[in-house]
Amino acid sequence: PLLLGESALQLSARRRTTGLRMSWQPEQPLSVRFRQGGETILWHGHHHKLKKLLQEWRVPPRDRQWLPLIYNDQRLLAVPGYAVADPVRVAGDGIGWQLQWGPVSPKTEDQGGA
Repeated sequence: PLLLGESALQLSARRRTTGLRMSWQPEQPLSVRFRQGGETILWHGHHHKLKKLLQEWRVPPRDRQWLPLIYNDQRLLAVPGYAVADPVRVAGDGIGWQLQWGPVSPKTEDQGGA
């Protein structure tokens, strides 16, 4: 898991048949960022404003600023727990990384101090 600063949140990835396609090779390193505003994602064949999607998904406004976003250069690839952009989403019988975020578990906290 990746601990996200002082937020007491962690980002984790599990190997699944959904999520970010494992065979995809990015030209630039992936990065994790928090919302700045104005983000868009290509999802289900259309470009969507992230703000509108967060409203549809009923993410509380107070939580939106702490939502980790996965980028490749300036392209938003994934909103862990909600969406993966079309060009990098697992299709058919592929294998991918299912990204999740949530509170740091006590087990993770213990490992972080060692």
